[in-house]
Amino acid sequence: TPSDATIKPTSFTFSPIIIFSLYSVIPCSKHLLKIWSLILNQVFQLTHNEIKT
Repeated sequence: TPSDATIKPTSFTFSPIIIFSLYSVIPCSKHLLKIWSLILNQVFQLTHNEIKT
């Protein structure tokens, strides 16, 4: 549906902003960054797959 098409790019556009704000709020410890890398990897893979289909 057209509504889905507009929602997905928007959330995909806003996610970097959310990530950067979280990075600035969360203390930069290597352990947390490692966890975040894994989480973000999963999120971006899921988002990428959704956009492809």
